[in-house]
Amino acid sequence: MVPNFRQRQVFTSEQEEMIKDYLLDCSLRFHGLSRSDARKFVYDLAVDNDVEVPDSWVVNRRSGEKWLSGFMSRHPSLSLRKPEATSIARSAAFNKQNVQFFFNELGKAYKETKVNGSRIYNLDESGFTTVQSIGKVISPTGKKQIGQIVSRERGELTTCVGIVNAMGNKLPPVLIFPRKRLNEAFLHGCPEGTLGLTNPDTGSAWMTGDLFEKVIEHIVKHAKPSKQDPIVLVMDNHVSHCGYGILKMAKENGIHIVTLPPHTSHKTQPLDRTIFGPMTRHFNTAANAWMLTNPGECITIYQTGKFIAESYSKACSAENILSGFRAAGVWPLNPDIFEDDDFLPAETFRSQDPPVTPQAEDARTNNQPSTSAQLSESNNDGGSIVIRTPHPLSRPFPNSPKSVRPIPLKKPSTTTKRRRKKTCYGYINTTPSLKKLRPADEETSSEEDGHMSTHDSSDDEPLSNTVTNQLTTEVWQNKTKVQDVINFTLPSFIWCSHRFHTLLKFLEASGSP
Repeated sequence: MVPNFRQRQVFTSEQEEMIKDYLLDCSLRFHGLSRSDARKFVYDLAVDNDVEVPDSWVVNRRSGEKWLSGFMSRHPSLSLRKPEATSIARSAAFNKQNVQFFFNELGKAYKETKVNGSRIYNLDESGFTTVQSIGKVISPTGKKQIGQIVSRERGELTTCVGIVNAMGNKLPPVLIFPRKRLNEAFLHGCPEGTLGLTNPDTGSAWMTGDLFEKVIEHIVKHAKPSKQDPIVLVMDNHVSHCGYGILKMAKENGIHIVTLPPHTSHKTQPLDRTIFGPMTRHFNTAANAWMLTNPGECITIYQTGKFIAESYSKACSAENILSGFRAAGVWPLNPDIFEDDDFLPAETFRSQDPPVTPQAEDARTNNQPSTSAQLSESNNDGGSIVIRTPHPLSRPFPNSPKSVRPIPLKKPSTTTKRRRKKTCYGYINTTPSLKKLRPADEETSSEEDGHMSTHDSSDDEPLSNTVTNQLTTEVWQNKTKVQDVINFTLPSFIWCSHRFHTLLKFLEASGSP
């Protein structure tokens, strides 16, 4: 017997379509409604539009569970799923402007180097601990609590650096172990060419600038780039990846670096899209199998390297790698890979739109003919009063879902934004980048021009502020030098003279010549 899902239908089919569209829109904006929230929203929508509802709705001030189940059955495009936690930073950063900038910079690198897929590489890091994640196991029916053995309460982190190219090939991984000195036993079971690293200063497994220079050497050794046969390396713009020594080494060896916009790697990073997910599952499977065959023993970093290497080899299949590059639009280059729905979460953090009035309905609704008369007249406040007919079910909602529960938008900030350190992203290993990062004690040299894009998480700092801050720092070290710099710089920055006058008065008071 086929169930009759329309038995408990309270709204018309047209009205239910509006409810469905609203729920999908909220979900795409990463502000999806739970079953409880949806039931309360539907009740408020019915009350606001004078829709006759069952008495139980009025008592509980929300729709019934059975109605919601029937509603979702009538609309198969809706389902109840557990969402993936996504930070505000990722939601706000993944917008059309940042993504378009990245693809423009990537296109510049491809045009300048004239590389094919075999010379386009992606690099990223992922962490693995000695405490594996537990999956589902077969257990007795009715047993409320099921346990599974793991190594410890807290594990030790080992970092894996994955490097793949757009032709489906992979380089040997780089493993960073949480020790100050490397023991060759850490690499037992790893494939030939695997590079093991440790941090002699802190003993942590976190990536640093010194360690990343060795990663660049690892790439040079296996990918064999040169100025005549360059490669394009796509990676995130973490501070450990963009030091002066790193960019200089990359440029000298024919490695053209293109970095991702901050907080967008979950969409634009090929390794994140199709490699690290399966790799984590393979690692947990291997670790769990080892625990079952070695009762009473704990997983240590002596086993971690082997598990990581095995899972890396399994996850980095040619199919997965190629799929990751396609999904991110990196190769073949596809700036239109992302649709408008992908950018909806970022719309939450834009300035608020004007408030929605009862007559400000969806465009789809406004274009649809109504089966009943609807009359509006002006009130004293300049708004409008809707005179409803006694049959609200025969037409779309006079008050749209967005007017009853507005789409979430960030409120204008009233606090002063903290100024953060500038970071570079885009096509960065060029002469301007090197000049910007060159240490003060290094001899200045003239080089050819290139491309660089500078990103600041806050508003651009005026050049005068930068100069003034530098002078303020140097004033305690070399007053004479600062005096000379001010004398040279002042005529060019007369418009900000009040800042320099402050420094001049300080120097005069201190007795500087």
